[in-house]
Amino acid sequence: MRRLNESALLPHQRGSALCQQKSSRIAQRLPSVKIMADLSAATLKLRKEFQEITEELRNKGIRYRWGYPTKLLITKNGGLKIIHTPEDGLKQLREWGLLTGFPKKAGPAERLIPEWRQLSNKST
Repeated sequence: MRRLNESALLPHQRGSALCQQKSSRIAQRLPSVKIMADLSAATLKLRKEFQEITEELRNKGIRYRWGYPTKLLITKNGGLKIIHTPEDGLKQLREWGLLTGFPKKAGPAERLIPEWRQLSNKST
């Protein structure tokens, strides 16, 4: 690996260049490290309701990303459209003329079970 010549850099460049060099060394040692979002089961369940919409967007090559926790941010023709519910998403796809088939009706969100459980104070 080539050594960085610090004297050839301006003072404001040294810190940045050294950081890049160190991160490059770390990446060489750990090439398979992945950073993934850790989302709750409730969030994943709500996002799954958008599945029909996201599949259609992928099929049409339209870029989208997730807003937290369950907003769908769609980039189309240089503009950003924020979708809050699956119903709004289907409506928007219809307005854009992107639905290839008749979509199944997106039902209301199921009641979510809390991820925590309250422990009783009774001792056994």
